[in-house]
Amino acid sequence: MIAYKLHKFANHAVSSQTACINLFMPLLLSEDADRILPLIPGRPADFCKIARNKLFRGFCFEYWGQDIKQGTGVLNDHSSQAGTDADVAIAYYDKEDKLCLWLIEHKLSEKEFTMCGAYKSKANRNKHNCSQCDFMSIAKEPQKCHYHKIGYEYWNILKKNMERFQGLIEIEGCPFKNGLNLLWRNQMLAFALQETGEYHTVTFSVCHHARNTMLDKSINRYKALTCGDRIFSSFTNYDVLNAVTTHDYDLPKWIQWYKEVYCF
Repeated sequence: MIAYKLHKFANHAVSSQTACINLFMPLLLSEDADRILPLIPGRPADFCKIARNKLFRGFCFEYWGQDIKQGTGVLNDHSSQAGTDADVAIAYYDKEDKLCLWLIEHKLSEKEFTMCGAYKSKANRNKHNCSQCDFMSIAKEPQKCHYHKIGYEYWNILKKNMERFQGLIEIEGCPFKNGLNLLWRNQMLAFALQETGEYHTVTFSVCHHARNTMLDKSINRYKALTCGDRIFSSFTNYDVLNAVTTHDYDLPKWIQWYKEVYCF
């Protein structure tokens, strides 16, 4: 069993963490999960079946690769106060029976994704780099980023995957100082986990509430930066529900309950 890291404000239904569990847990525990998950838009194209012999029956909430590398993790950024986590990770076998991983970030009512902690940090004495140095400048000289100075592996991982970030977007300074930061860090987590060799392919998605359109700008900017690469995708909670309700599966009570609580 992998230890679960509870968020500070996870004691109510509208917590994004709690809402994530309420959306995915019943589905992932269902015997019909292998038939439902491929119907979700944005799911990995090579998905075949959940790897029930991995993680906790094939999935894990608040996953950062803690079963692969303890301590600070594959990005060297993990502690009790900080670190990059996927809200839910789904281990699966692809169509060639290779073990893969699907990381999902879940958002409910948030207006934006998490801002860069290095940009906000009082310890960052070179914040001018964040607003004055562009993406390529920092990629070539990552020491300009406070994250890199304190030993986080984000830019080292990015350097190995620069071909995935060739899209042009109009953002002054570092593109990852605001809403794109969380998307970028989760993507680096995906690359780092794949690099360990434990998983053949690791992809990353965002699942957000269908009526929360405030996140669209950052999602679309990130898709533009990655040129629509299949390493990243997005879908909504309604997409998940539709994948279940369009067929006769044994999950009607959960669907009805979820709609009453979250389909506002």
